[in-house]
Amino acid sequence: MKKLLLITPILVLFLLTACTGNISSPIPTSDVSDVATIVAATLSAIPTTASPVTNPPPVPSTQPENNPSGSSSAPVILLLTSQKGSYGDIYTWNVASGSLKQLTSWGYNFVPRVSPDGKWLAYLSMSQAAVSAMIQGQAMNVYTLANIWLLNPYTEEAIRIAEQPQNATYANGNLIGRGSPVWSPDGASVAWIEDDVLGERVAIYTLSSKSTTTFPLNLPPGCCEGASSELFFGRSGIAITNQEGTPTTTNEVIYVFNTLGQQLAKITSGGNFSIRVGWLADGNNEYLGGYDMNGVLTGVDPLGDPQLVTPQSYPEMYNPNAPDGLSAYPVKYPSQWALTRHGQKLAEINDIWDASDISIAPDGQGIVYQQKVEGANVPGGKVFAYLVNGQTVPIIPQLRVLAVTWGATAWRIHN
Repeated sequence: MKKLLLITPILVLFLLTACTGNISSPIPTSDVSDVATIVAATLSAIPTTASPVTNPPPVPSTQPENNPSGSSSAPVILLLTSQKGSYGDIYTWNVASGSLKQLTSWGYNFVPRVSPDGKWLAYLSMSQAAVSAMIQGQAMNVYTLANIWLLNPYTEEAIRIAEQPQNATYANGNLIGRGSPVWSPDGASVAWIEDDVLGERVAIYTLSSKSTTTFPLNLPPGCCEGASSELFFGRSGIAITNQEGTPTTTNEVIYVFNTLGQQLAKITSGGNFSIRVGWLADGNNEYLGGYDMNGVLTGVDPLGDPQLVTPQSYPEMYNPNAPDGLSAYPVKYPSQWALTRHGQKLAEINDIWDASDISIAPDGQGIVYQQKVEGANVPGGKVFAYLVNGQTVPIIPQLRVLAVTWGATAWRIHN
């Protein structure tokens, strides 16, 4: 790592004094009492359009936008932290030079998701009110009380597309909980599930109009503790899973809506099916892909015959921006994967924890993956980039790796 951002508590206080209204400055967490004082003193609202990077803030309109189509220039996106927990800051890693660049400094961000064209990251970021409540000991599980940002990793332009109500606090109970943002297949919009005292709803932000529409969900209460709904955005609609039933008999129920909120389908799995890969393309058909109770990949057409279908070929992960590039398919889900191109096996990787630990470059010329490590708080992690020329490049940041991504991914049946 060629450049590491070091900020002392004294410098933080200086930045907070000099840059009023900007809450993106790093907050050291070694002294909880000092942090609580800092947070309490900086409860001013975040500006609607600003970068979460500070010292100094970038100037989005004057920075050139590099072409993200080449894997040598398209950076690997990392979520890193020096602390415990599942939140951190977003960095880029240049595969060619091995250099690391920090993009955010808030410290309470979650896994970014890359847009289909590779130009934007969408991610959850804990709200200031939630962080204040957590640091002051008012609550622990406040991670979903978050805002949502779009961040361009090339220009460093950042846009907050979902925020908390003005003057909302944890104690008042009027904060909004949000799920992870999900891109539409064409990259024109971002959708997520959110809830507050008014109920649960789906929100859809459209990039061209810079506006958000919502529709209510009105789903039965989920079962059981810790269960949460998940959203999958496909050409056929927005699919949402809901765990329903009792602690002894729980079924995954799948609801499909169009972007206007009209319910198109409802499928009850009966315990025989669980979505794992989301929308799965098979030629002109689109299924919801998952695994049955025997671990066999199956699909269901929510808008047609609800019977489970076993594909004739294997499923593969690919980048929709480069459909003829590298792809990956699970030999033994989720730990063992084959890396392929045009159906030819090039390499095999092991010790994968989840499909989300694999991502494909925007031009399809590389695959980045993270292997399991012993101990959740190990710095560095086992992260590698496999390139189309057969070279495997290690990615070694001197921080703990929470997540890694390179480009948008989708699933299809290999034909």
